[in-house]
Amino acid sequence: MKTLKKISVIFLLLVVAMVFGCTISDNGNLLTDEPIGDNIIEAKKDARAVMDTAHKEFFSGVGTVPAKSEPGEQGWSVKDTVIGLAWNALYTGDTTELAAYLKKSGLYEKYEKIVKQYDLEECRKILNTPSGVTAPDSRNQPASFFTSSSRYDGDIFLCTGGNSSAIILGVFIPGHWSHAGMMDRAAPSGSSPILSASNETSHGFGVGYETITKWTAKSSVIAMRVNGYTSAKGRGAINYGKTFLGRDFSFFTTRDSNDYWYCSKLVWRAWKSQGKDLEYNTWYYLRGVWVTPSDIYDDSDTYRVAGDTW
Repeated sequence: MKTLKKISVIFLLLVVAMVFGCTISDNGNLLTDEPIGDNIIEAKKDARAVMDTAHKEFFSGVGTVPAKSEPGEQGWSVKDTVIGLAWNALYTGDTTELAAYLKKSGLYEKYEKIVKQYDLEECRKILNTPSGVTAPDSRNQPASFFTSSSRYDGDIFLCTGGNSSAIILGVFIPGHWSHAGMMDRAAPSGSSPILSASNETSHGFGVGYETITKWTAKSSVIAMRVNGYTSAKGRGAINYGKTFLGRDFSFFTTRDSNDYWYCSKLVWRAWKSQGKDLEYNTWYYLRGVWVTPSDIYDDSDTYRVAGDTW
């Protein structure tokens, strides 16, 4: 595919540029003074377009009617079960159950064919390439990054621990970021200030506070803020999220329901309660059902205040 060859060349040039401290012009020449951000952003747009086509092709003809027996919640369709299992795999780093379900459903060969046809491994590398020049292995943040007075109520933390690099997940869950949380400056005494929904919070398996240690161990972390931020809106988002403290954690849930929660759903709903819809989502099969950490990052209503540059 011509588009894929083009973005592959751009990607290789970007690697050379970052290694030697130079950048790339629009005609492909290496420069020494221009920032590389615009080039990788364009390459990522092209990669997204290729992956979006691949996603649509994979899910075309895949059952959307409720299935009788699924490993997740009863009544989920084959399509949504695949995505739910991909979410679980993204979070745990274990793709065994997802791969087994694809084989059971007769979809594994289709998956393998599409990965090769669209060279999705190359697309995944491009989407995981930083827009800045800091080496990914030097991005762990200290505890002070999270407790700084420069972090406001409702500020959003995003991270990745490396699980999102698995190509089998790249077919189903887009983007670099794999986890999300919010800053609560009025967290209970003795608690971490990071409010999220996961399988390891102060409330166990559900909505609660995560330890800073969990976040300092991540290889890539960024702090984001919502455009038009006010302290009242930030506090309002946190207070909304806290109304669901203790609710169970699961990816087999829709974004608008109150039954189960996961990290980016909590952040999205919290800020939606304040009039901000942080859903960049262009990935057609996720629309209206899930919202990803990368949606929050890519949305025009959020901007970086500290941490990594992607």
